[in-house]
Amino acid sequence: MRRVTLLFISFLLSVTILVIYSIHYKESRVILQYSESPYMDDITIIHRKEGIIKWMVDAKKAVFANANEVTLQGLKITFPEKKLVLNSDSGVYNPTTQGIKIEGNIKAETNNYAINALNLSWDPVKNELSSDRKIQIVGKEFVIEGDELSASADKAKLNSNIKAIFK
Repeated sequence: MRRVTLLFISFLLSVTILVIYSIHYKESRVILQYSESPYMDDITIIHRKEGIIKWMVDAKKAVFANANEVTLQGLKITFPEKKLVLNSDSGVYNPTTQGIKIEGNIKAETNNYAINALNLSWDPVKNELSSDRKIQIVGKEFVIEGDELSASADKAKLNSNIKAIFK
């Protein structure tokens, strides 16, 4: 009988310890909070159409804000068919639409001219590069400045405040 009593007391003591431990554990549970969104370093995004690379984005860092917004830092966009290379401080890529909004210290270069801008947007559906701010296009024999650029595969158009200097 003494042995059964000892086993019962041991059992009760074990249950009591487990209950106290579980209550204490619930109250001191660590809650993790992330101060920064998930990110990747040195990424490349390639857009192909019928097996041909239409454009390619290289970024030093990609921060994933949500499913439709990836902030790209240290941005380089290459359009092989147009032989255009665009560099910028940052941009926002939308994986759903595959559009890119580019901002900050934008320099784009081709064989024939260079573009300097503060912001640009790439719309892959329209195959169009656009801006609603001041743009400067510098060629070997000209400098053109204006506002509101829209550029497609075969033409570029500045819509207002246009100034041109020919050398």
